[in-house]
Amino acid sequence: MVRIAAERRSAHSLDSTCRHALDQCVAGAGCPRLPAALGSRRPPRRSSKCLPYDGYLCHELGSLSRSAGLVARNGDGTVWAPESAGVEFHDVPNGPPPAETPVLRLAQMKSLGARFTATLTGWKDDESEKEPLRLLPRPLYRYDIKAATDTHANLRDGALFAFVQGTDPEALLLVEDVVLDDRPRWQYAFARATSGGLEARLGDKLVWKVIRSTNTTSRTSPHITFQRVLED
Repeated sequence: MVRIAAERRSAHSLDSTCRHALDQCVAGAGCPRLPAALGSRRPPRRSSKCLPYDGYLCHELGSLSRSAGLVARNGDGTVWAPESAGVEFHDVPNGPPPAETPVLRLAQMKSLGARFTATLTGWKDDESEKEPLRLLPRPLYRYDIKAATDTHANLRDGALFAFVQGTDPEALLLVEDVVLDDRPRWQYAFARATSGGLEARLGDKLVWKVIRSTNTTSRTSPHITFQRVLED
C-alpha cells in the first residue's frame, strides 16, 4: 500500500496535482478516478489511481471492460492500450430475480456483494502474508442506465464495489443486472487494483484468483502502473 504520508505536501496540493495529471490522461470519454465518481455515470470501463510516493506521481490504470479497445493518452502519446478484456463476468449462483425498482435492486446488489470475500495474497510466492480485505458497504459507483441504453442495450442496472486495505481499494467487484436469452439475471466480475496477488470467494468457493503482477508497465496489459516526477 502506498503511504501518502511520506510526501511533505498538503492534502489540497496533492489532490490538485493528481487531478491535473489525470485530466491529461484520456481513456475513452475521460479518465475516471477511484474512489471518486468515475467521470460520467455510464457503466465503468476503467479505473485509475493517482498516488504520490517518494518524489513521484504514480498512476495506476485498470480495465473494467468486457472487451479490448480502451486507449489512454497523455498529450499526443498513447500510454495504455490493453489488448484484452479487463473483466470476465459470471452468473451469480442462486441469485434472486432482479427487482423492478432501482431502490430494491440497489439493496439486492449490496446483499449479493456481501456474499463475496476477498483476500490480498501479496507479493511473495508462498502467499505467506495473506490479508483479508474489507468490503465497503456502499458502492463506489452506481450505473446511470439512462445514459447507457445506446451502447449497453442488455444492461438494466449495476454497481461497482471495492474491497479495501484501510481505505485503499485493492480488488473491485462489479455486479450487474443484465438480460440474456430474454431473462434478467445477476452477473459479477472481479478486477485488480493492485500489483499484488488477489483471490475472491463466494461463500467457501474460490471464484477468482490472480497472482502478483511481474510486469506492471506493459502498455497492452489490462492493468498498468507508471510514474512521473512530482514537481514542486
